[in-house]
Amino acid sequence: MIKHDKDLEKLLVAATDLLSQNNKFYEAEDALLKQLKEDPDNMEAGYTLGIMHAKRGDFNKALEYLEKIEQHPRGFVYLNHIRTVLGYIYALEKKYVLSKQMLIKALDFSPEDITTLSILAYVFYKAKLYEQSLKYYKKAIKNDPENAKLLNNIGFILIETGLAVEKGIEYVEKALELNPDNASYLDSLGWGYYKTGDYETAIETLRKAFELAPGALEIKEHIREILNITGEA
Repeated sequence: MIKHDKDLEKLLVAATDLLSQNNKFYEAEDALLKQLKEDPDNMEAGYTLGIMHAKRGDFNKALEYLEKIEQHPRGFVYLNHIRTVLGYIYALEKKYVLSKQMLIKALDFSPEDITTLSILAYVFYKAKLYEQSLKYYKKAIKNDPENAKLLNNIGFILIETGLAVEKGIEYVEKALELNPDNASYLDSLGWGYYKTGDYETAIETLRKAFELAPGALEIKEHIREILNITGEA
């Protein structure tokens, strides 16, 4: 199972850290709105409001503020960070073309940024462009070789697509060495065993994953699919 859920959280934490250095993040929202009313081009106020709304999950409002800054002819100190946040929000909204365009802009400025690389890899994965997805995940892993999430994601794509199942299992096993009780990684490993035809080990591994994450529908579906094949459903 591909994991990507913490990327936006990291981006927003980073933004909060940047803003709190200037005591901006903790200003009341109505004070920021007042600043924008007096000066519609106040990018720091707009950025802060955009991040506030993104943290609340109000992505439409976040986009309203952040897109305006990204499109502004005058530069802004946090512009590249805005592009990465926008790219991630577009991905969540399944606007994959917009997401790819924004993330590539961000990488033009900061080509080694792990978060941007991994989000772009996820976008290509969702678009079923698996070779491109692997390309960006592997660029990210070069900069962070002990990143369990990246190892798992590379492994799962290799397994799921059949490009290199055994190699994919190796990647996932390394992720599990770093984080042995991660349900998503165990799901990837179980799916790898299924792809090799080892149904018994696959079911055993997937059931362990489901015990750790009983609400995970993808794990449940994987178990059901194998049980249907083995006639145990």
